[in-house]
Order: sequence, then C-alpha cells, then structure tokens
Amino acid sequence: MLVTFKSANHGDIVMFGSDAQLLIHCMGCSGKVPGAIHTLDIPEAKHQLTKRLKIVEETTEEIHPHSHWQPNLNHRAYPLYEMLENAEKYEDIVYWV
Repeated sequence: MLVTFKSANHGDIVMFGSDAQLLIHCMGCSGKVPGAIHTLDIPEAKHQLTKRLKIVEETTEEIHPHSHWQPNLNHRAYPLYEMLENAEKYEDIVYWV
C-alpha cells in the first residue's frame, strides 16, 4: 500500500504504508488512512513528530547499533516535516490518502 500526503502549497509526498502509518502515529494521529491534520493542530503535530522520532532513533540505536547503513526514520520523515512547516506558514491542512 502507498500513502500520499497532500497540502495546498506543497508537492505531494508518497510513502510506503508502513512508514507513513508510523509517521502518522508519531504526529499523534490515529494512523488511519485517509486522515488529516487541521491548520490549528499542525504545531502540536510537528512537536509530537520531533519528540517521538528522537525516541525511535535512540531506541533503534540501542537495539541495532550497526544499522547506520539503513535509511533511518528521520530521513524518511524530513519531507513530511517540511510539508508541516509549509502548511503552518500558509495556514493549510495536511491530509493523506
């Protein structure tokens, strides 16, 4: 399954479903597809995403200390974080299908 994140003033972001659902959970949302984040909730979603990605990264490093060759979740989350920042700036919603 593929999930596409959309926002009015940003290009679409397409991810594999498992990665997308994990990032959706990290933002504090249910993980259901389709879904959306209202403009007023974007600052909290960014905060939750940053906080939870740090925890995931620390935990992964403890469990798999030699997994640095794999693209980590922070790298996969970067385009979504940029979309959230852009949506906050232009007061857009972010939704995924």
